[in-house]
Amino acid sequence: MKLRLPFVFFALLSATLNAAASSVWIIGREGLSVAQFDPGSGQLAAPIPVAEFPGGSWVAEHPQKPIIYASRGGPKGTQGVVAYQILPDRQLRLLDQIALPAGAPSHLELDATGTLLAGAHWGGEAVSFVPIAADGAFQADAVLTYPIKLKTPGPHPVQTQARPHWAQFSADGRYCFVVDLGSDRIWTLAVNRAPLSASVHAAQVLPPGFGPRHLAFTPDRKFAVVSGELSSQIASLRFEPAEGVFGLIDLKGTLDEADGEPNNNTSEIRVHPNGRFAYIGNRGHDSIAVFALDPQSGGLAPIEREAVRGVWPRNFDLDPTGQWLIAAGQHSNSLTVFAIDAATGELTFNRQIQSVLGPTRVWFGR
Repeated sequence: MKLRLPFVFFALLSATLNAAASSVWIIGREGLSVAQFDPGSGQLAAPIPVAEFPGGSWVAEHPQKPIIYASRGGPKGTQGVVAYQILPDRQLRLLDQIALPAGAPSHLELDATGTLLAGAHWGGEAVSFVPIAADGAFQADAVLTYPIKLKTPGPHPVQTQARPHWAQFSADGRYCFVVDLGSDRIWTLAVNRAPLSASVHAAQVLPPGFGPRHLAFTPDRKFAVVSGELSSQIASLRFEPAEGVFGLIDLKGTLDEADGEPNNNTSEIRVHPNGRFAYIGNRGHDSIAVFALDPQSGGLAPIEREAVRGVWPRNFDLDPTGQWLIAAGQHSNSLTVFAIDAATGELTFNRQIQSVLGPTRVWFGR
């Protein structure tokens, strides 16, 4: 096993996007930016600001329309979500914005039809369900705020309340899975559309103090992996789509005792498009831990830890082909590009650039 340790108002894009390049979007402290990425060489251009607003922590793309939705920070009473239409030259046009009772979501995602948005509120003890109109705008008068409450505090000081940190719909839209860092649970909520309502269908309990943050499914949806923010662990789970339930399979640490990072927090988690590898961020150790994911059993085996060459890798994304990983260093204002070996899962440093202030989300867009 190899262990390698160690802004602006709606601006026009000043660069012409190469047809062969893909778009990489970044949300940071001052809003949204976009950068060209060459999938042949791994060359990442300097990000260009395209929308200014008090940045939140997450952005999601409409499954069919050229629209992106971002969590919006700011003063109390203005926090919520904002929608932008993506124009052909990657300019952004403000489409809609809405304040939410629970504040700015830490994570948000749309269902497969693009008609319902779910937002998890880490500090608001709730999940927001926001209906989306045919033009992509919000149906503000139909928002549902579903409370998530903690009955018994957990062992970690932050586990004094429910802390929903991630939410995603099932493929058929019947369920919304909510990862709750406060209660060490993955909630399966049954979602009804007419009228809009939600209820607890099931709950997967994880070890006390695990602090689940984010979840990622394998491409075949047989398994899922979860990042344990508070315990610096990764968990693999069996998933039953028809029932919308999970079952714990394996648990591994993302660090060794010799690493000497007692205050490390894990962050983002992703599964390679081939389903054989899982990637999880370490904030503190400032690395990406790579694990083999057995396609038959769902078991985990450590492969390597690769230094991100930045500080506090809060988020990262894999390109759709599985050839590249880009990690956002929130405290170093950096984006680091790695090549991925699809046979071994290992990462190889390619290049690093300074990006936007405080990047909290980077993703390969359409």
